[in-house]
Amino acid sequence: MIVLDARNLCAEDFHLAKRITPEAGTLVSMMHVEASSGKDESQTQEMYDSLGLLQNVGIKENFEVRLALQLYVLGLLGITIFHLWAYSENPALQQEWHGHATPGLAIFILSIMQKWHLHLFFIAAGYLDSQYSPTLGARDVATYALVVLLPLGECLGFQNPWSGFMHPARWFLFTLLMCRLHMSFQQRYNVPKLLYLIIGVFSVNIVGYLLKITEPVTCDSPGPTHTIARALFSPPWPLQKFDESVLVYLVGAMWLPDLARVCATKGPRTRRGEKHLGLTLWIIFILWIVSSASDMSKKGCLELPDFEVRWLDGLWFTGVRYPEEPVPCVLPDFRFIVPMNVAGSILKVCLLAAAMAYLPLALPDLYFNASFGALLLMPLHQNSSFQALTGYCLFEMKQHVFVRIFLFLGIYSIYFAVLGYLCQMFVGKVALASTACWKKLYQRCAST
Repeated sequence: MIVLDARNLCAEDFHLAKRITPEAGTLVSMMHVEASSGKDESQTQEMYDSLGLLQNVGIKENFEVRLALQLYVLGLLGITIFHLWAYSENPALQQEWHGHATPGLAIFILSIMQKWHLHLFFIAAGYLDSQYSPTLGARDVATYALVVLLPLGECLGFQNPWSGFMHPARWFLFTLLMCRLHMSFQQRYNVPKLLYLIIGVFSVNIVGYLLKITEPVTCDSPGPTHTIARALFSPPWPLQKFDESVLVYLVGAMWLPDLARVCATKGPRTRRGEKHLGLTLWIIFILWIVSSASDMSKKGCLELPDFEVRWLDGLWFTGVRYPEEPVPCVLPDFRFIVPMNVAGSILKVCLLAAAMAYLPLALPDLYFNASFGALLLMPLHQNSSFQALTGYCLFEMKQHVFVRIFLFLGIYSIYFAVLGYLCQMFVGKVALASTACWKKLYQRCAST
């Protein structure tokens, strides 16, 4: 039944009547269906999770997970470009990255390389974890197992420095586990949200310092203790990035679910209205990102400095993005860092999520099941052939800048949708086989 509010309107203006009941397929109608059906199995849908495993979930969870997976595609694009820029060993490519790009290409690169692409992962993960997996479980054990097993690539003799202890996925997965521990503690003991946010800032600084002490670089001759610690824990460097990631995760877990629920119920009640609102939000987001990139290219950086306290050395504001390494064989100073530059990232991610919710990207489902695989394949970015190909597309071709950007995005799409997808499917099959083996082993042990 469709209910319209046509009060104070004549017959000619009936098309201006306000819709009371939401149109089917809108976010408002989805919220109403989810609230009325609860856990009714007739309202569930099949969905592949981040590991490519098929699950039956509610309509709202299916929508939110697919939205998060779309966000991850853009986030990994930013991480890809950043790591190509920061860790490229090709001298010619380094020269192009640092100052020889055309203005249009520089704005594109800076638009993608802003910090929101990293914070996006932890904000979305915090939101989903608080809603659908607030307690620790088997998935967290599997996550930590990857942290321990990824260094085997270095032990097997791979020459790529990212294939072992320095694999980017180790830092990401270990930081995510620290975030999950914080959220689980907060929900279990029902600590007030604002108080726990303050507690979280203190605890991540302490954890980061303790892990920093165990790093082999703190001593000229690292012994077995350092080697074991390096295998069991991923280094939290830089501490600023570690602190920011935990902070935005807690914000996404504790405050964004309520905010998203209110915004969704107050949104447009027609699909046409949703498309108009989504297009408006996309325009605002793109203009914001491009204007920030333009200002960054002129001024260097617009971000606020972090508020940092260094033990025994006083109190000051610092704009250092990556703290210097500790002096060999000397314990590093204890640094207390309060991230002050995450508010802009949180607003950008929320704006992007709202734009995607109302007007999603027309991406094939193949992309939704490739984020984790693409993360595991990040050592490919250190491959000289991959760097040469991307450098040629972005800098050396004589085509228009839009053609070069299009070709680069095409390479990224192939890397993401083909290699990332295959890798993720392989990891998912291995995870399923391992789980089945452990279940059989457990049953045999229990029966005896």
